[in-house]
Amino acid sequence: MAAAITTEHYVRRFHTINGSAAKLEAVYEVTLDSSYLTGGEDLDFTDSGVFTTIDFVKVESATFTGYVPQYDLATASIVMFEAGADAAALDEVASTTNLSAEIVLCTVVGE
Repeated sequence: MAAAITTEHYVRRFHTINGSAAKLEAVYEVTLDSSYLTGGEDLDFTDSGVFTTIDFVKVESATFTGYVPQYDLATASIVMFEAGADAAALDEVASTTNLSAEIVLCTVVGE
């Protein structure tokens, strides 16, 4: 099983500040897999049927378990990080880590 959209909270249409383009914004809850893949969990929001292109995705943990999500727009995936023992920058979660209890809130903007 891969990362999956479990709840769609809302979708709304809005115009940019200068009014030149109509955009869509949607908020989703995403549940991660029981076996994390190095490089991230694939999650392409254009597959949702709402978007044809994605401008950006803001992600945050809804479960506050210490993991830090990041959306990689280039690979359309959620990459998970955690504090390492070396007290340096965050490390990517180890491959095969069970993250099935982790819920990520994703705010998606695009067309």
